[in-house]
Amino acid sequence: VIDTDQLKLHGNTGCNIINGEITIDSNKHHAIQFENITSTRKMCPNINRETALLVALEETVSIKLIDDNHINLIDNKGTAVVALKRLNLSQD
Repeated sequence: VIDTDQLKLHGNTGCNIINGEITIDSNKHHAIQFENITSTRKMCPNINRETALLVALEETVSIKLIDDNHINLIDNKGTAVVALKRLNLSQD
């Protein structure tokens, strides 16, 4: 979950739980950073994939809006490091 109202990051990497903070620079176009990311430390079968996701989040400096339900996280070289799709979760 990327909660821009609360400036919080929370999720599951497939094995571990992550939490972090979000910084949005309103003076820059689509600027966002994920900071102070913490993770549980379970040993996972696909730990390299999980590590790559955490590194990508830390390297993110902006977003690129693809459409109303898709964004890419962009690093400082302009490379898309993560593609995200919005999920509409039920409040039930």
